[in-house]
Parts: sequence; structure tokens; C-alpha cells
Amino acid sequence: FITVENDLMKIIFNNKGGKIESVELKEYQTFEGNPLIMYDADSLSTFGMELIVDGKSIFTDEMYFSAQTKEENIQIKSGKKSVSFRLEADNNKYIEYLYTIDANDYMLDFDINIVGLSDELRVNPYYTFRWNSLIPSLERKESDWERNNTTIYVKMDNGDVESLGETKEQDEFMSSARVKWIGFKQQFFSSVLIGKGHIDNPIVKLQTLEDTNPNYLKKFESEISFPNEKSLNQKAEFAFYFGPNKFSTLQSYDLGMETMVPLGWGIFGWVNRFIVIPIFNWLGAYINSYGLIILFLTLIIKLALFPL
Repeated sequence: FITVENDLMKIIFNNKGGKIESVELKEYQTFEGNPLIMYDADSLSTFGMELIVDGKSIFTDEMYFSAQTKEENIQIKSGKKSVSFRLEADNNKYIEYLYTIDANDYMLDFDINIVGLSDELRVNPYYTFRWNSLIPSLERKESDWERNNTTIYVKMDNGDVESLGETKEQDEFMSSARVKWIGFKQQFFSSVLIGKGHIDNPIVKLQTLEDTNPNYLKKFESEISFPNEKSLNQKAEFAFYFGPNKFSTLQSYDLGMETMVPLGWGIFGWVNRFIVIPIFNWLGAYINSYGLIILFLTLIIKLALFPL
């Protein structure tokens, strides 16, 4: 395991699968006051590429990578740091997962470098990447409401945003079109896989878990593809967002992720976006208590509506 901390997150990486093992948001806590682990790779989670090699299907999630980063605990106070894992086939032939984390950001870059394997992987017209996860419950007091507000969003390359039914027991979406990002959205936080280049054929599935398991709400499955360029060295560039569903924060990345925040229909959506949220953020710059912010926001709205 390699642990990386910046001002906002504590991320643990595992060399089995070369994957993200867990993500803790340091500025937040669960309802019980415990550390907020918004992503945790349990036994049913998967993260990696499916490849055809010598007529056999292999999945990188089940294989051990070699950690190129020798530090086990990395504290990022300024600038950026990278963590590298390699799945080595031979000398100068490997698949590398390269993660780059900034000192003050909810986003981390994720590059897949395929080096020297053009002959071995030539039968793969596309590379398939899968990311499946159980979604943990963070607000036990209102688990039904939290479950109903937990769903998957997909931003297509043409700008359309698709979302799965929040209250359905099972739902699925697939398309042959290109996709910009896939968001695992919870009530207050989201985990988003973002493509920086050519990614195709999104498949996402949602399954609501039984109430007998209070620790998890739903199971999310996602799959994307990107073309095999059959070159000696190929790079596929992605990023992950692990953070709050704060409209201004999501909007600042200019990726359309703020569409995951429900603002209401019609004129109410416009009022919330251009009046309520700016006033809320302005009050938040001077007041630390959300209760007081809501109180003053209510008074301001009441005064504005009073002449009517």
C-alpha cells in the first residue's frame, strides 16, 4: 500500500491491480462523526483493464503490479506528486498506471501507458476498462433518502447527460457513442471517472442493495473502451474527481459535472443557480454555521418577496 495525502484527501493505493484502494475526504465526517471514507475497494469492487492475450482473457485487477514509487507515505504540501505501478511482461514491455495528485485539489490524473506490447496485444481492437463499486452509506440517519439520491450520471461527448433511475431497483444504460465522464453520485459526494481523450461505448448498471446491509446502498458498474492504436507506446489519459457535490466546486472544472446537482425544474432552477447559491456561498465566506447561513438566507428571501 502507498498512502498519499494532500490538503483535501487521503488516498491509499494497492499494488494488487495497481488501483485506488480508498479515498478519505479530510474536511468532512460521516453522520456519526467518523472519518468520511467515500470510496473503499471492497471484495466486490473491480478496477482495471480486460485484455486478450494468446487467446485468453485476463483482467489486470487480479494481477500484482510493481510499485515504481518507493515511498509508502507521501505528504503533498505544494506542487504535484506522482505514484506509478507497472504490470511488467518483459524488459521494456509493461502496462503502467500513473497517478498524479496536486496539493490542493479533489482531482487526480490517471494515465494508462502501454509500452512495447503492440505485438502481444494486437488482437485487441479496443481496450476495455471496468470500474465497479459498492456505494457506502454515509448518512445512516436518513438511509432511504440517501439511497434514493444515489445514482449514476453519464456525460456524452455531444453534451447530453444521461442518468439512471434513482428510485429503481435495477437500471442500465449503454451507448455506442463517445463519453466525457461517468459519475457515481451520492447525496452529498461524487466519484467521477473523466476521459481526457477518445473513450467509447459506455455501459453503466445500477443495482439497489437489500436493507439488510446497512453499510452499502447500491452497486454501481461501469465499462468504457478506448481504441488500440497498435503503436509501440500508447497513452490513455483520464482523471478522477472525489469530492463534494458543491455546485461552484464542480462548475470550476468546466466539465459539466455541476449537472449532477439537482436545482429544480424551470424557473426554480434558474433562481437557485443565480440567486440562492451565490447568496449561500457569500454568507458562507463569513459564517461557519450552516444553520445560521440557512436562517439568514431565509430572511433575505422573505424580505425580497415581501412586496409581492
